[in-house]
Amino acid sequence: MRGLSVDPRTGCWVFRFTNAEGKRSKKRTQFRGNANGRRDAEKLAQRILLDIEREKHGLVDQSLAYAKLPLEEHLATFEQHLAAREPGADYRDRLMKRLRWVLRGIGAERITAIDVDSVVELLVTIRQEGIPDHCLTAEECSKERAFEKRRRARPKSAKTRDDYLDSLRQFCKWAHDHGRLSTNPAAQIRHIVSKHQPEKHATFIRRPLTTEEVGRLVESAAARGVANKKAQNPQTPEETLSAIRFRGETRAHAYLIAATLGVRAAALCSLTWADLDLETGTMTLRAATSKNGKGARPDMPPWLVEQVRLWKERVASVLEKVPAPTDRVLEALPVPKNIKRLLDKDLEFAGIEPETSEGRVDFHALRTSAATLFYESGIDPKAAAKLLNCGEAVMQRHYARVRRDRLREAASKIPAPSCLQRLIGA
Repeated sequence: MRGLSVDPRTGCWVFRFTNAEGKRSKKRTQFRGNANGRRDAEKLAQRILLDIEREKHGLVDQSLAYAKLPLEEHLATFEQHLAAREPGADYRDRLMKRLRWVLRGIGAERITAIDVDSVVELLVTIRQEGIPDHCLTAEECSKERAFEKRRRARPKSAKTRDDYLDSLRQFCKWAHDHGRLSTNPAAQIRHIVSKHQPEKHATFIRRPLTTEEVGRLVESAAARGVANKKAQNPQTPEETLSAIRFRGETRAHAYLIAATLGVRAAALCSLTWADLDLETGTMTLRAATSKNGKGARPDMPPWLVEQVRLWKERVASVLEKVPAPTDRVLEALPVPKNIKRLLDKDLEFAGIEPETSEGRVDFHALRTSAATLFYESGIDPKAAAKLLNCGEAVMQRHYARVRRDRLREAASKIPAPSCLQRLIGA
């Protein structure tokens, strides 16, 4: 196609054309200077020429009418579109926050002001220096606490950088599909992390706990608060100790369920008694609290069903009434953002290192522990993926781990060749 050439400086295709006003212009693309890149560049060039012809003949492009709307109106409609698809509320809020930060960071006041070069420049800044201050509103900056500001100002991983790009990609694809944008500018920007090799850019690895370590952690959570309080003040009233003991037992059951079925912290915090069917031994995970926006009904092992039944009796004795179906199962469990601090203290009390050469232990590592336990127990991968409420490939690639002792056991079974006795002194 005439007008297409490869920029020797960037190695990408450039399209030079004459616009509807008769002025020479050019469009830099992100497509590499090979055959596949040429095909994509030609498609882009054809769309540009088609838009020019429409403008010359007075045909009104639908996107031109949408271009006059304030950007916030597009964002509000896009958020309604996300809510209609029923993804998890946490996921939706996080996506919209990242999207607004990106649009504010490139200074876009209209939907047509989304520029590839500005987005790439902002993503490089996010990767190397963290989230700039101008991405936030004045109100967000005033409400931001010191530790949140320090965390925001840290350089971000390749995966986090791609998450910010994905938020913009989803918005631009939606806008293009609904005629609000004539082209999708974000489609040209590539990911850093390959979906086939996510571990290549991982900033840390989560270490699965053994069943013995899970037991110590559960016992530690139940006993730590009372032990520490008695050490601080031996005269602490029994009423206060009972309240502390109940909070510890709540965390202990959260750890137990998470390490057994791989339930995420957000789903645990919103789990109600109506979600548990102790007769059939099933648990209902609602779509609104699931990361993938899909509900699930994992089966509980019989011993866990009996433990949950005992926990319900314990809750009834503390509250002095039978829990209502709408009551939370783990009423005293803190919100997910605060549970990490308590988990670190419980790990320390149990004598478990939070970070070793094999990886880090956080609350989500309990999900990794469950997947690893499924793998080691010989559970069918499809059944294990159903229990975890994720895809089979994701379960095997992202969650299941091979422990060091399993590797040693496998290595010890490698047979020795018969020539070893003849190698020395032959």
